[in-house]
Amino acid sequence: TSSIVSDSAVKHDIALRMMDLILYQMEFYKASMKKKTSFVWEIEFFRRSIRDCLSVLAEGTNLDRYMSKLSSVTSVVAFESIVKPSISSQLEAFSNTSNGLAGIVVLVHSCLQSKASKQSALRLLDVAIESFDTSPNVNDAISCIIPTLSLLTHPEKDIRESIIRLHDSFQSLGNNSRKDDTSEIVSHISKNVADKTSFMRSSLLMDGSNALPHLLSQIILASDAPGSVREFLIEKCKECALIGGAGFSISGSRAAAVVLSALEKCGESVISLQKRWDGAGKNLFEKFLSVGNDCESDDIGLSKLRDCVVLMLKGVKVNQAQPGDSGPNIQISIGPSQTGSRMRSYSVGASDDFSVMDSYPDEMTKAILDTFTMKPLPYKLSRSVIDLVLTRQSWIEGVFTKLDTKTRQSIASALLSLRAEQDHDFAGSTLFGLPLTTDELTHLLKHLHPAKSESDQVAVSVITDCVRGRIDSLGKPSDISKLSSKLFDQLVSLSTFDDFSAISGDLGGRDYTRVIILQTLYAIHDNYKAELARSLCEEESQQNSGGSKRSRSSSWSGISDKTVSLQASVLVGLLGGKASSIQPLSSGRGRALSLGLLACLCEQAPSAVVSSLLPALMSLAEVSSTTEGDESEKKSSTAAIGEALHAIVPAYCIHAHSANLSFFTLLKDFVGRIVTKERQCEKTRHSLLDHFLQALRQLPTKQDSSDAAASLIACVMALESYNIQLPRTDDDNDDSTMTNSNSALKKNEASESIRLLANAPTPMRIAVSLSLLQYAEKLMSSICSQSANSVELHSGSKLKVNISEVALLALVGPNSDEERKQLTSYSEYTGDQKRSILYLTVSLLQTVRDATSTPSAKKLVRKSQGNDVDLCLRLWQELMQTHVNALRAHSKLIANDVLEDFEKRFWVAATTATSACLENLQNILPVPH
Repeated sequence: TSSIVSDSAVKHDIALRMMDLILYQMEFYKASMKKKTSFVWEIEFFRRSIRDCLSVLAEGTNLDRYMSKLSSVTSVVAFESIVKPSISSQLEAFSNTSNGLAGIVVLVHSCLQSKASKQSALRLLDVAIESFDTSPNVNDAISCIIPTLSLLTHPEKDIRESIIRLHDSFQSLGNNSRKDDTSEIVSHISKNVADKTSFMRSSLLMDGSNALPHLLSQIILASDAPGSVREFLIEKCKECALIGGAGFSISGSRAAAVVLSALEKCGESVISLQKRWDGAGKNLFEKFLSVGNDCESDDIGLSKLRDCVVLMLKGVKVNQAQPGDSGPNIQISIGPSQTGSRMRSYSVGASDDFSVMDSYPDEMTKAILDTFTMKPLPYKLSRSVIDLVLTRQSWIEGVFTKLDTKTRQSIASALLSLRAEQDHDFAGSTLFGLPLTTDELTHLLKHLHPAKSESDQVAVSVITDCVRGRIDSLGKPSDISKLSSKLFDQLVSLSTFDDFSAISGDLGGRDYTRVIILQTLYAIHDNYKAELARSLCEEESQQNSGGSKRSRSSSWSGISDKTVSLQASVLVGLLGGKASSIQPLSSGRGRALSLGLLACLCEQAPSAVVSSLLPALMSLAEVSSTTEGDESEKKSSTAAIGEALHAIVPAYCIHAHSANLSFFTLLKDFVGRIVTKERQCEKTRHSLLDHFLQALRQLPTKQDSSDAAASLIACVMALESYNIQLPRTDDDNDDSTMTNSNSALKKNEASESIRLLANAPTPMRIAVSLSLLQYAEKLMSSICSQSANSVELHSGSKLKVNISEVALLALVGPNSDEERKQLTSYSEYTGDQKRSILYLTVSLLQTVRDATSTPSAKKLVRKSQGNDVDLCLRLWQELMQTHVNALRAHSKLIANDVLEDFEKRFWVAATTATSACLENLQNILPVPH
């Protein structure tokens, strides 16, 4: 066949088929067939055929597997008469095989095959012993040292006994004429294995797996040159796994893995981790890297070798020799490895028997980095590095935390790139488990451009997951401020219109990344709001005292007021505010996070963000009117807006004056948007106004809260009065118009103001009623005097709007620029404007009447003490004066006969309301006045 066929692959295939036919035929051979006349011819034919097939198969790398298969024939006659003679005669021809196996080395490696049967292994070892005894070969013995040592852990006692017999033959090398260090070492090893007087022989026969570490320790320590023996064993482990230099030997890898694991258990005093890595681990690891995914075999021997080498990267030293898997002092855990087998993992903190390397070698760090940066990724090797090293607590605490910053950042960057660019989830989970500092997380963000790269968007998401995972332990606030600023920079980059079309068709990924960043920023600022507020107070007090240097205790010393203001502006833009360069968020969750983050900034640096609060509040009003979805989504959105109001409104009220803003501006714009918005549902409007009122209750003093609440309710009634000026179908019929508007007034405006006032605490209701009464009195005065100046009322409080401002809302509404113009007199108003002013005045009086007639108000007035008594008396006095003035004005105007019909009804309603108010209050006062 060899002379006919030149293609090696075809010859290999023919040889395999021929072997299968021979094995099939030999199964039928029995002892009785020896009597056949053709038996001698047949066995000679099969011997010649087997030799030819083995010669062809020797050109490949799996000769040991075919030898194991050949020796597994069940017929004893066939093996003794055909197979054994064929193998024995062919051993010399194996000196030049492609996988580097020669002589009896092939037979020993065949015993290491995972599918090799006990019978096959015993047969091959017998042939090896006979062959070596007949023709001893030093090179064969040297090459057999590691495979035979590994076979001492074989579960079959008979096989371990055969290996001891083979080493008994190797002892003769010490008496050989060839005297060199290597032959002496082989003889020394074999003597320790086969010594019949030593307890080690019986230990190997009884339990080779546990005895092998002790045997290796004895071999090294009993030698006159222990260093040479160490180097020999490590070097031969490497050669055994890489026989031929063409790649990994499956059987040799299994043997090397067993011996290297046993050497690990010998302890640092016998053979150190550094020596094992330098002598074999480093080269084997580089070989795994170089072959890449070509070495992704599922063979358990190769997998065990890979795990054994990778475990060296863990940096765990065995300080005391371990007897094996069942020693009394072992502190280990046994569990499944990446290969599916049971893998040993030492628990460093459980015993003094184990520790971590004091100085982690640069070569090991390079090996880890090379694994994750190689393309294509060696998948199984990378998983082994992650599962056996990077996710182990001993490596994280004993090695990673002690590495320099640059190395830590390199490992983190490699894992991040692996997750973002190649979509390997295990890399992201590994990165999440590493104890990265806040500064290192910030470093990872520096070189990302999520606006231009989808993979960078993934990377940002992974980093934010890491930040939120360790939100309670981010370290120094100064580092946290840098991280926050960098996240804001990424948020701006993702939200800027100029970059928004950089990645076509990726709006969903961009929006998701923005929401994730917002979620992380909110977690940071919500968790560290106290530190930020304290830092800002320290900085402010330092500036006030003229300090030129910033205190080292100022923990947020990286964020200036200008930066915080810009960040607030970005959040306003995300909410759809005036930041025209920012793309607004489309998701309700994103808007809710923006509101929450803006609320945090308000609490932490209100003076810095006050200029952004009004646009933010306007966007809140817009968001509330356009919220879509089911009832639960609307409820969640309204709740988020409410939380934002509770932070934004008090901050605005306190710091608006410093930014040349007024409380009336807030009421006109924000409340005006809510009250006059046609698409605003009644339930949402009520909820927002209630949240606004609750926010006012958080002001520093009760007086401020009462003044602000009175201004809110007065402006709400003024805006509702303005709404009466809507087009009417009853052309100029004053009576019908008056009737319809008055009915609307009673059903809507009065009920809305009463509802708001009812949600306030009872003491606040009395104070608010007093302010509302004062507004009404001034309005009636302006109506009577026919003068524009009569409505000018400048209160002493910055939170109590002027009556002129309230009247202006009723006349021109919230969306006009006419508030800067001088108010004209009542006589110059249009008919609709007169009605608005009259209805506003009546609404104020009716609200006071209804507020003082509630049971809780009556109870407060009866039992009032201290300041509450003075407040009730002032209210009663104002009512008396207002009622008298109303009666006088009504009488005077009636006498002059200058009133329209709707004005007459107004004065009747006004005097009736003041009379009712006065009667209610007089009936419940604690003593006669």
